[in-house]
Amino acid sequence: MERSLQKTENLLTSSSIATVDGLVSYRKTRPHYGSVPREARLKWMAKEISILSAMQHQNTDAGMITFDAVTLDDMMSEDPAIMDLTQLEIMEAFRKGLRGVYGEFYGLTASSLYHFLSGYMKSEKKIAATRKILGEQKKPFNDAPAEKIAEYKRIASEREKNGEPVFQPPMFKTADEITEEDRNAHRAKIELQAQEIYRKYRQTNKIK
Repeated sequence: MERSLQKTENLLTSSSIATVDGLVSYRKTRPHYGSVPREARLKWMAKEISILSAMQHQNTDAGMITFDAVTLDDMMSEDPAIMDLTQLEIMEAFRKGLRGVYGEFYGLTASSLYHFLSGYMKSEKKIAATRKILGEQKKPFNDAPAEKIAEYKRIASEREKNGEPVFQPPMFKTADEITEEDRNAHRAKIELQAQEIYRKYRQTNKIK
């Protein structure tokens, strides 16, 4: 276990996602959590929670770890933006959360781990990376063309209303099968969430 802990810490310390540009580049070449089959996701998450428990010197049996992995995966599935994170981003969020970067927490549970992920989504680096990916790094999201935002929002809302996923991951569609509507709906969800995160960030830091 000690070897696993050290290996993980070394990976994050020397990680290419330490900078905004590195994170943007990394995300282009790595699978995102939601694109991985559920069974594989749960296996990885259970192993990750086991490592975190050891870091906290928290004795948790295999049954409880599995329960937390399933519960956390269900919670994450409700938020497409969090499902869009890579495994390395999730690992970083968890470790920063344990260090108190996202506030106090009481015990390692599915809820506290989800709180860490939510905190990571609001971090300056993640917001900056999202803005860069969207090509909006030179202007606030508020300045994006209103008609574009309205159209993306309409597409995303219609797909959700019909019970359809906002974006079909590559595991369900080939590159040739992904339509422009799929891409627009995916951009809509991310852009609208990013706008809200950025708006709250500006309010918190009293940026005009």
